[in-house]
Amino acid sequence: MNKAIRNYSILSGLLVSILFLGPFLFSDWSEWDCSSMKSSEVIGYTTMVLSLIPIFFGTRAYRNQLEEQSFSFLRGLRTSVIITLIASVIFYFFNVLLYEVIEPNFLSDFAVYYEGCLMENATSEAERELKMAELKEYGPMMSNSYLYAFVMASSVFFIGLIISLISSLILQRKAG
Repeated sequence: MNKAIRNYSILSGLLVSILFLGPFLFSDWSEWDCSSMKSSEVIGYTTMVLSLIPIFFGTRAYRNQLEEQSFSFLRGLRTSVIITLIASVIFYFFNVLLYEVIEPNFLSDFAVYYEGCLMENATSEAERELKMAELKEYGPMMSNSYLYAFVMASSVFFIGLIISLISSLILQRKAG
């Protein structure tokens, strides 16, 4: 594997993992306010995008190593998807570490917290019933840390895929 691809993959994976784990390690999440959940989502996705910017730089570094050779969209896409995939795998393992070792009760505790927030924000009994049905649908995922870590890593992968497409479009180069 190319050194630039490896280094930027690891950098991106560690960035997204550390920035995701930070709030769990340095704050008491059970004291979070339900009204701040939407802003937390925005912050979380923004963090993911910023953490995946090394995809662009890794693809550019690899392209620059090729000097005068052409760098097609497909070659750029392959390179950036490899970086994205490795970063997502690193993020998956950090999530498993979080849910299995650091905070083994997190998913069950968070499910109770999330249910309380949904019920607190529901405006009618019909909306409460709809939210409860939604929670029961997601119940198996919230009780399986490996599945939940996979879903989280999939989010990182799909955001990284978008960044990969953009990077590949920007960085393509004709020979000569």
